[in-house]
Amino acid sequence: MLLYWIGFYITIATCMLLGFIMLFQRLLYQTRQYGIRHHLLKLDRLEIAVVTMSALSLLILRLAATPSLPNMGFWFAINLQLLVLIYSCLHLKTLMSYIVLTLVSFICFVTTGNLGILLFMEVFLMILAVIALPEFIQLSAKYTLLFHLAMTVLIGTIFWFTLQLLSITTVHVTITMIATFIVASVFAQLYNRFASSDSQPNETLAYAAYHDALTSVKNWSAFRDEFNRSFTANASTGLVIATLDIDHFKAINDQYGHLVGNQVLVVFANTMIEALRPYHFDNYFYRTGGEEFSIIFPRTDLATANMICDVCQAQIRQLKIPLQGNIISLTASIGLTEKQAHDRDATATFQRADHYLYLSKQHGRNRTTNTEFC
Repeated sequence: MLLYWIGFYITIATCMLLGFIMLFQRLLYQTRQYGIRHHLLKLDRLEIAVVTMSALSLLILRLAATPSLPNMGFWFAINLQLLVLIYSCLHLKTLMSYIVLTLVSFICFVTTGNLGILLFMEVFLMILAVIALPEFIQLSAKYTLLFHLAMTVLIGTIFWFTLQLLSITTVHVTITMIATFIVASVFAQLYNRFASSDSQPNETLAYAAYHDALTSVKNWSAFRDEFNRSFTANASTGLVIATLDIDHFKAINDQYGHLVGNQVLVVFANTMIEALRPYHFDNYFYRTGGEEFSIIFPRTDLATANMICDVCQAQIRQLKIPLQGNIISLTASIGLTEKQAHDRDATATFQRADHYLYLSKQHGRNRTTNTEFC
């Protein structure tokens, strides 16, 4: 009979968790695509929809876990809350998302009884360890996945054994819930790795997610994540950003066609990489739009970044691209700015660089602007 109930709850929990994950991933994908289209840097805004979904799921499960439920049904609802909470914490990235989940989880746990606060503290301390340790010990993506799976299973096991040691649950309930938690967690990780990957290797997926398919330089998603990190990390050292736009690129597309335009983009990107390599900033170059590119200069002052941009400008002007019996020459407009004390977030710095780029184009193109006056 015990095996029957274990199989029953495993099936129900796995189906419900996978349904939640499918919705979670779809919603996260849609909001991130929206962020790419609208050049949104703040992850807080991009995670509002998914963290709201997670919070509502936790509250609905808490409402379902009423004393009127059979004993096993009550603990099953608690188990699902724990699975949803851990999955959400591991796949959201912002402090605001963690705060929302913390508040909602606190409500869910403290309303379960006298030991609610103790269980809440136990769960969140373990989850924080799972989130922080991979960064602290610098695990690769491959080992982070295994680490998360191992630690997720450990969290569930400790949680249910704690209830057993405190004589809150029976041995029957404890074994059933631990088995359910472990199997559902494993299926969740397998779904993330295989079902959503379309059978591609993880390394290929990771590369494609952060690199532009045409030019092979990093894309907007990589820029957003790395610029946000640089903005936070470089509190006391310089941080400069440049936004670039190929001048009159639309005319090239109109005259020669999009295939030639694509070739121009590739040549331009390769030229920029070579120009930045001697200064070790080639890994901080991104394609952030059609003919739009950006450079991050961490731990750099404005004068140094301006000098490097001048070198890049000179190399772009020297380009002579033979295409269809013609020679195409290129120029670029650049907006350059540094992080300032009054910048609330990375978006404010990026918008100022974008404004200076507009000034460069407004005042004749083929130049770098880093102040309000040209």
